[in-house]
Amino acid sequence: MTLLRLEFFKGRRRKIAILCLACLGIQTAWMICLEVMESFELLRMEPEELAQGWMQLVYTLLLVDAITLPLTMAALASRTCELEHKENTWKLLETLARPQALYRAKLTWGAILILGMLVVEMALFVCFGLALGFPHEIPWGKLGLTVGNVFLVSLGIYALQLGLSLRFVNQAAPLAVGILGSFAGLFILFFPQWAQRCL
Repeated sequence: MTLLRLEFFKGRRRKIAILCLACLGIQTAWMICLEVMESFELLRMEPEELAQGWMQLVYTLLLVDAITLPLTMAALASRTCELEHKENTWKLLETLARPQALYRAKLTWGAILILGMLVVEMALFVCFGLALGFPHEIPWGKLGLTVGNVFLVSLGIYALQLGLSLRFVNQAAPLAVGILGSFAGLFILFFPQWAQRCL
């Protein structure tokens, strides 16, 4: 618990909250642009078609997440490990705690940040759907399932990026992997179905 509290204090100094807010801002702007382009179609929709608006919103949200979250997870992991690399304090920290405990604290801290970011993201997009005039029967079950799936995938990506960030002093290597992940998310619909499932 002490190590997790230290991660909180280090994260506050590293301005990690600004990174999470920037990701949310980019996602929101992207969603607004996509939905404004489609809003002319929404005005011409029948009520039965409008009822599918929530599912369309979830699909668009998953697409935006697939593009933005790999790079965000890479930046988050990099910022989490940057201070220890910069000050060369790994050996000093290992005299106070086992490496496994340090890794678990960083992974737990990342999981808390990711979950908080996804809950805020989902609240924003529920408000967005209501503002677009979708029916008020919000599919909470499907939205919760979406948050759960995106959380597990994001946590897996964060764990991979955390391992890379711990391994390399130069954080360009983990960030390059994050950029490749974002490109994979951008072009995933053009891949064969078996490649989509693997990714």
